[in-house]
Amino acid sequence: MLSNEVISKVSELILRGLVEKRLITLKAQREKVKNSIKNAILKELKKEKALDKEVDALIEKNRKLVEGDSFDYDMMFNMVKVKLAKEKGIVL
Repeated sequence: MLSNEVISKVSELILRGLVEKRLITLKAQREKVKNSIKNAILKELKKEKALDKEVDALIEKNRKLVEGDSFDYDMMFNMVKVKLAKEKGIVL
């Protein structure tokens, strides 16, 4: 997971970009808007982390069915993750 510092910097960059391009007009304090962006990012990261756990559990549960010489865990993980994300409406 990204550090709190990195998420804060990303939130600031997003806010700055939106303001500079005049895509938004601030009607609340800048720090409050930045914190809202930061909280939205954290919420999405938590969803993705939960999805990763679900994918791991599914692969582990069905490992004997798919394991063999051609089993590539990373490829399987990504395929299952994309499929589950799409079914659950999670944007990756």
